[in-house]
Amino acid sequence: MYLNQEVNNLPLVKRALETLSLWGECVYFSQPEELAGTVILHPDFLTKEVMAKLFNPTFCSTFDNGIVKHFDLQGIWSKYPAPLRPTLLALMERFEVCFELENSSHDFGKGRSLVSSHLPETEPANLWPSSSSSSTNEDEICRVMTFNVIPKELVSRLIVRLHKRVSPTKCWRYGLYIIQGEVKALVRVETEPVPAETTTSVLAGRLANKDKLQLKNRLNLFL
Repeated sequence: MYLNQEVNNLPLVKRALETLSLWGECVYFSQPEELAGTVILHPDFLTKEVMAKLFNPTFCSTFDNGIVKHFDLQGIWSKYPAPLRPTLLALMERFEVCFELENSSHDFGKGRSLVSSHLPETEPANLWPSSSSSSTNEDEICRVMTFNVIPKELVSRLIVRLHKRVSPTKCWRYGLYIIQGEVKALVRVETEPVPAETTTSVLAGRLANKDKLQLKNRLNLFL
């Protein structure tokens, strides 16, 4: 359903919709702007139809290392008209299922998005410098957290949330490599053996090397 932007007391209507959305009665987002006029009256539609089709193994060949061309969404969401697909994709972004890659043409059909659940399971080679190749002016801190259970979507959602700092070629189903200024971080989830572990290693250059407390604080930014 589309929200009439000329309705009386529009701010009040939006607040009511946001409350109903929190209660699970509908799905509504006031941001980004392109979603502010859309109301999903049946939340199951997104999980049982939109997400289910996106995650369907039948369409695995449509994804190249987790990346799908927007033009190919017509095969995945064939039941829905082309003008609706940008809205469906924007909704998936809000649920941290995917994110859109840079598109200089501003043509949706020529764009691409990364769906993290379709990333390869194998970690890319040579992501992290070996101890012999690391500079003596760099400090490395490693943090290991152990859980009885780790949700499968943990890394997928983390990749989407931090996608502005992550290269699509430096993430996989169970981990990601992040760069923020002179700080580099490698986050890896290992589900075997039980209990599962999440390991985060942070490497920083000279500026952070003088202040290890600052480096530890930067580590917290990634977690």
